[in-house]
Amino acid sequence: MKNKFAIAIVSLMPLLASAQIDIGNEITKQGNSFIKTFSILAIIGLVIVFIFNLEHFTSKQGDTKKGIISLVVYAIIVGFVVVIAQYLRGVSL
Repeated sequence: MKNKFAIAIVSLMPLLASAQIDIGNEITKQGNSFIKTFSILAIIGLVIVFIFNLEHFTSKQGDTKKGIISLVVYAIIVGFVVVIAQYLRGVSL
């Protein structure tokens, strides 16, 4: 009885190893999908931030410095997210 159980476990090991490889591939696919989606969302977000700050650039009493600072802050936040995503992608490989 114990020998049959041991043989069954040993025969299933290659299947378990291939299942782990498939999980790794799935994580890589999801990571690539996240990066593609995030790049599109980042561009859309930049356009939205620019539209909301358009008042600072065009009005006579507008403060151009506020508009530029908000765009720079947005770019820094997006940059941090991209750096973290690239780091996690590099660690997972």
